[in-house]
Amino acid sequence: MALSKIRLAVISTNKTNADSALASFANIHCFAPVDAIKFVDVVHGLSALSDENPCPAYLGEIAEIEKKFSFLAEPKIVKTSTMGIIKAKKAIDKIKTELSDLVNKRNEKKKELDKYEEAYKQVKTLAGLNTPLEDIFSCDYVYARFGKLPNDSVEKLEFYQDKPFIFKSFAEDKNYSWCMYFTSKEYEREVDNIFSSLFFERFYIPDFVHGTPKQAAMTLADKKGKIAKELEEIETKITNALATASEELSEVKGELQFLNRVNAAKKYVVVLGSKISISGFVRSKDVHRITEMIKSNPKLGLEIMPADADARLIPPKILKKENFY
Repeated sequence: MALSKIRLAVISTNKTNADSALASFANIHCFAPVDAIKFVDVVHGLSALSDENPCPAYLGEIAEIEKKFSFLAEPKIVKTSTMGIIKAKKAIDKIKTELSDLVNKRNEKKKELDKYEEAYKQVKTLAGLNTPLEDIFSCDYVYARFGKLPNDSVEKLEFYQDKPFIFKSFAEDKNYSWCMYFTSKEYEREVDNIFSSLFFERFYIPDFVHGTPKQAAMTLADKKGKIAKELEEIETKITNALATASEELSEVKGELQFLNRVNAAKKYVVVLGSKISISGFVRSKDVHRITEMIKSNPKLGLEIMPADADARLIPPKILKKENFY
């Protein structure tokens, strides 16, 4: 592209109008700005406009939310800030807190359901026992163990007939026998060692299980149903909250992306006293376009010059879209 097809544009205003100037500049997409350092390094008295930019970190927080909850908030197109950094951050924190609280409730409810599921499975294997479980556990001198024993180990129990325990099987399949054994405190350790050597897998009946195994199974089934319903209600709340979060984050993300462009543009701002300016190259065919955009902000001034008007700058030979801010 010949130099006649490229122009040097300088946008200027008072330093007090910096925010307004940066907001207007962020909406220009046909302008290739020059880094302020190219001027600051060679001209005494010039400085760059720099400031901390929190937007990338906040956009990263949104990305983490999207990844964690498997959704993508499409950013709304923002051409002027209506929210600001502080409100955007508060919105993100609010969404994170609400979603985290719901997820924690879901996890706690799942754990509760798993607890009752496990207890239900255990008492179902003891359906042949007609004695209330609390009566067994309340015995002062007799110790009972519930669990499962491999079937081939059951056959080996005949070698321990002289040992002080009573064995009772309630149910079995092709691999295991669900059972219990009794012994006294005096022989508890010895008998436990015997069954451990036979690969007995003990399970523990929770304190909240009462009555006979059959009665307990009915109670636990009812409790499981209630917890499952509560879990379903929480899942519905999470689904609704995610829909709301996606809509809210679309607005917040659009705001932050715009503010990020505004803040990132500060690297192109040259400060001289009470004045600031942004210099850059524009295609001749886009001069009218950038002129109209700058006119929309009466606080800004615009000067269009030949591409080689500033000896400090080397004009590009060609401008492509990827060169534009």
